[in-house]
Amino acid sequence: MLLPLAACGGRAGPDVILSAPELSALATDRTLYVPPCCDTPNGMMLYLARDGTGWFDSRMLPGNAPSPGGMSMVLSWRATPEAGLCLWATPRIGEMPSLLPAWHECLLVSRSAAPPERLQVAVRHGDRTRTVPLYVYAYNAFPQSTVDRYLTQVRALFGGRLPSWNEGGPLAADDGVPWPVN
Repeated sequence: MLLPLAACGGRAGPDVILSAPELSALATDRTLYVPPCCDTPNGMMLYLARDGTGWFDSRMLPGNAPSPGGMSMVLSWRATPEAGLCLWATPRIGEMPSLLPAWHECLLVSRSAAPPERLQVAVRHGDRTRTVPLYVYAYNAFPQSTVDRYLTQVRALFGGRLPSWNEGGPLAADDGVPWPVN
């Protein structure tokens, strides 16, 4: 099931930020897709599992499936009213020297006040923020064969095992609040 949304554009009024329970209900066991928009070549796809893990691909091109080279494992995620959907994820395969830590990203999801009502997400890139439509799929859009190829490639980089990106201590958000380790 897909929730259709409008294209990029200006806003007519204040948007309504989703609460933590609304965000959890929206995202759990679903795939979120943010299409390329405005002046960025890549979209992103995110699957957030009920167990607090998932998959993230930040190199999505329209019409293409996720690929191991653009993927990251979501190590932990949570919904907060202040920051939105926040996640800790592994580096992409090409960025995986053993010392590179997991990274943190938050997506602020809102409901547009302008008709037609739609979901949108604010994504920070460097010193700017872009607000784009958010598509929600009621399933995991990361094919198991792609996940298996990703895991095989990561194990090859690390001597047959999946590394722990948490060997230095508990994952912590920018606010210093420890995150659960799954």
